[in-house]
Amino acid sequence: MFDLFRAFPRAFFFKELCTRSADPSTLFFSLVIPLLQMVVHGLCIDNQHPPGKSVVFQRRWASLSRELIEPP
Repeated sequence: MFDLFRAFPRAFFFKELCTRSADPSTLFFSLVIPLLQMVVHGLCIDNQHPPGKSVVFQRRWASLSRELIEPP
């Protein structure tokens, strides 16, 4: 029974590959368009964030909270 679950994804992938390769437009839309979207969205992502303001709420004045609040 374990071999069934191992062989099923391979058979499904092979069936889909045969089905999609029969029609060029389906192959284009299932392969090229997602790759193009990934490239375009990857170029638009910016990981540089401007520094923002922070708020620290403390109930008691401890050394750990002072280290967080005071600049180095």
